[in-house]
Amino acid sequence: MRFIQSLLTLSLVAAPAFAAPITESDNPISSTDETKPTKVLSPRAPFVTCTPKKNETKTKFIVDVAVAEREMKEAGLVTDKSGDPHHYGNFDGFHWGVHECDDKKHQLWEFPIFWVGSKHRWQKNQKTFMQAEKTPIRVVYADVNNTPHYCGIMIHETVKSNYQGTDHFEKCE
Repeated sequence: MRFIQSLLTLSLVAAPAFAAPITESDNPISSTDETKPTKVLSPRAPFVTCTPKKNETKTKFIVDVAVAEREMKEAGLVTDKSGDPHHYGNFDGFHWGVHECDDKKHQLWEFPIFWVGSKHRWQKNQKTFMQAEKTPIRVVYADVNNTPHYCGIMIHETVKSNYQGTDHFEKCE
């Protein structure tokens, strides 16, 4: 009994020390030394919102980034019957904020994905006109040594009432 009381007391005293924030100098992946590169990792948002300039639907397009990354990996770097995935030329001039994606030496790809709440999934081995539903959203990724590398998500500027996307793209944030 006394052991449990001692353990409980010790844990109550130690808890605030373990909960203290890590300072910049304690952080092993960050450096204030200007001779060393800083490697602070910023967390990726678990969801992004896609806002087309014109939306003829009442849908709010929210995309789960983890699902987008999984579908990107499954889509790979080989075009199938649907015509997807396919190369993306970034004529919209997006800066993805990811070195591999902004470096022109890596080919960019795009693949159709759906938003949270949709029960559909793009079938790359099925012709586009045979798909159960249209989607204006694309996951963009770079070919880095034959491996898909996530860049971001974009949506067509105009979304028709049947979810067909037209015009250029808007980056999802």
